[in-house]
Formats: sequence, structure tokens, C-alpha cells
Amino acid sequence: MSALLSGTFPPPCPPLKPFGRGAGGAALSLSKGLGQIPLWQREWKGAQGLAEDVRYYGQWMREEAEKRIGHLYPPYEITAELLAARPDLKAQGLKAGDKLTVIAWLWVRTVRCPSPACGAQMPMAASFVLSSKKGKQAWVEPLVDQAKKQVQFTVRVGLGSPPPPPKAGRGAQFRCLVCGQLAPEEAIRAEFRAKRSSAQMMAIVAEGKNGRVYLPPNEEHCCVAESAQPAWKPEEEMNTQTPNLVSGRGYGITHWHELFTPRQLTALTTFSDLVGEARQKVLEDVRTLLWFERQLLSGSGNAPHPQPFSQRARGGCPHPRPLSQRARGVKLPSPKMGEGLGMGESPVELVETQYSISPIPNPLSRFDHPIPCRPG
Repeated sequence: MSALLSGTFPPPCPPLKPFGRGAGGAALSLSKGLGQIPLWQREWKGAQGLAEDVRYYGQWMREEAEKRIGHLYPPYEITAELLAARPDLKAQGLKAGDKLTVIAWLWVRTVRCPSPACGAQMPMAASFVLSSKKGKQAWVEPLVDQAKKQVQFTVRVGLGSPPPPPKAGRGAQFRCLVCGQLAPEEAIRAEFRAKRSSAQMMAIVAEGKNGRVYLPPNEEHCCVAESAQPAWKPEEEMNTQTPNLVSGRGYGITHWHELFTPRQLTALTTFSDLVGEARQKVLEDVRTLLWFERQLLSGSGNAPHPQPFSQRARGGCPHPRPLSQRARGVKLPSPKMGEGLGMGESPVELVETQYSISPIPNPLSRFDHPIPCRPG
């Protein structure tokens, strides 16, 4: 299919000849009939045709996701102040104003300190180490403001060692970084059950010129992450009777959506919607190509000017129109048999890379990635 969308239409040609089965076979049968195009003349072996289609429509989904939620995944801008404090960034050839693609945002869960005299938000980090590789050591450094009872984070690299984490012993036992008091496990579980837990960004991982770089969180990225408003979230209840799941460990996490950040849920919804739209796009493309095929084989001369199909579909022609609009007025078979609506009568208007698929496995996890799809 993707091979056909990137080719041109020759004059009427001999009847089509089927080769293989499935999506790959369909692509090959049309390519043999509409020959004289290098991509069409390739000998598709095994699932190569199917793989080509998956790449084509997968790229389309990525581009559409970028349009819809790309603003929730901004690049990291290098500032002069950051360069002054980080000679390792200068060593990579980075300069002020450079924008780096973010690989991941690292978060830490927080709860209120149980001490009545403190009440600060306690970061529950099991480790501050970002990279222990020799010559590329990096770690998170907590900055404690005793007056405001707040904890902020920055990133250190090079010689030195990370501070000890607040985690104390096994289980959910953590020490408050502001007052130093050890919060018992039951007090932390009670905060989770009361839905008073929160999250704080610790660090950002980005792609540098010579490998990944670890950067401190900034206000822009924190605000963008908090601005996400998912249109849907999974309300299904989790099994609370087994300790094998986080829902059964007494943290008050009882629904699936509680495992994910708002930005993750927004990405989940977007990609779930795009799966259905990609299916409709495939059907529209197939029906349009079959209509062109009939026009060419009949010799009616009604086929449009032989211009690359991908250009006509993406605005490269003088009068760019969607496939559904160019086919208006032409009765084409509906993908839903028996309903009688052609493509021209039911066009689909199609309007973010950290788009990896990874659910948060436990309530103390620190990774912010988009997640699996909701049910169709």
C-alpha cells in the first residue's frame, strides 16, 4: 500500500496478477499491474510488503501525534547560566540557546512529613544516582530550604559522590530531608490512602551531541507536565486482594489510572484514537487505489494527471485535496458491507519521541513515559 502511495500512475496496463496473500500480497498484486515503478517492481518476500505498510502508517501516526500533543513534550533549552555551571556540556560543543530532545523525565513520589513541626513534602527516592559509569558519573543533588521547608533538585556530574538517599531499610520507610525525622511505613501508607501523595520532578534526560546528558528540572517543563488534561482515563478497578500488585500493598491505589501521570494518560488517549483512525485511513486508501485501478484498466481516461500519489495526498499538487474529497461523486464500495456509503460520502478528517510504552510498576517509580492503549 505504501509503495503505491509513493508512485505514479502509468497508462493502462495488462490485467493484475496476484502474488502472495495478506497485505503484502495485495501490495504486490497492484504493483505488478501498475509496473514501471522501481518500488513496485521489487520482489516482495515473506512479510516485506506488510512491514512496509506498518512503517508507512506508523510514521503517519507519529506525525499526527506530534501535531496533537507535541506541545506537551518540549525540547530542553540550554541557558548561559547552566553552561557556566556545567563544563561537561561545553565539552560536548553545546552553547546557549541549543535545544535538546528529551528522552525521559525522572520523577519522585512525595508525601507530607508526619512531624507536626515540619509538614514538608518528603521526596521518597530510593537512590539519587543517575549514571555510575566511570568518567560519566551523574547524580541528583537535593537543595533543602529550611526556612521555606522545601526541597528542590539539581544535577551534579564529574568527581564526587551522591548524597545518601532518604530511604531507610526495607519497605516504605523514608527520612524527611528537611527535618531529618524518619517517617514510619504506616504513616506513608496512610498518606497514599488519603490521596495526599504527589510527585516532583528530579531530573531530565536529554540527547546530547555525544550521548545522553542529565539536566536539572526547570519551571517550563514542570508547568507543561502539569498542564496536561487527559480527555479519558481508565476507571477499571485493580485487584486489591493480592500483594503481587501495588494495589494490594496498602497504598490506596485501587484504579489503573492512578499509576500514570496526566501527561501519560493524554498520550494513551491520543494513540488509542489514532489506532482507529489509522484503520479508517487504510480502508480509504485501498478503496481510492482500487478506483484508480478500474479507471486505468478500463481506458476511460478519467484518471487524474499522473503525478506522485503521495504528493497529491500531502499537498504537493497545485490543488491539494484529501483523497476523500478528490473522490467525491464517485460511488465506491463501503468497507461496512450493506450500508451503501461510499468514501466520498463519509470522509475522515484527520487532524507526540519520546513516545515509549511503559507503565509505572509501583507507587515509588520515577519514570514519566506514555503508556499502553485504552480499549477500542
